[in-house]
Amino acid sequence: MNDRITEKYKNSTHYILSSLIPYTESNMKLVFTPKKFFFDLNILDKKNLKKFKNAYYNCIKRGYFILDDLTGLPIITDKGFSRLKPYNSKKLQGSNIMVIFDIQETDRHKRRQLRTLLRQLEFEQIQKSVWSTSLDSRVYLIAEIKRLGLKNEVKIFESRPI
Repeated sequence: MNDRITEKYKNSTHYILSSLIPYTESNMKLVFTPKKFFFDLNILDKKNLKKFKNAYYNCIKRGYFILDDLTGLPIITDKGFSRLKPYNSKKLQGSNIMVIFDIQETDRHKRRQLRTLLRQLEFEQIQKSVWSTSLDSRVYLIAEIKRLGLKNEVKIFESRPI
């Protein structure tokens, strides 16, 4: 049972967001058996209840869901849905996407977020600030770079080997 939860959900944020979609397993647990819902959260990240509440409120803060004015129930937003959907990129024919960046030391947390994103999108590190992949993830990558506020620090190229 515990293995199924960890295979189905990536982390506590993913589990919390999916609980906002009506009739999903996590939604039914949250509505009818909250103890099981929080037990599953504990299995996913081995966090304590205070951290679960923080994850919940961070989802609200980041705009993944809003609270209905009349009922007080959470409603998932488009941003929350897009966070749940896995991004499937297609293989490029004969070319690569190359990302080159120069991010100031004062924004090292953004640099770390960008590197994590590049790893998730299956980029390979060529040098510290040069990454490449044969998968076409431009649309998602550009949106995330804009979200991080790194539009001027990051350059994206499509390249072909000579």
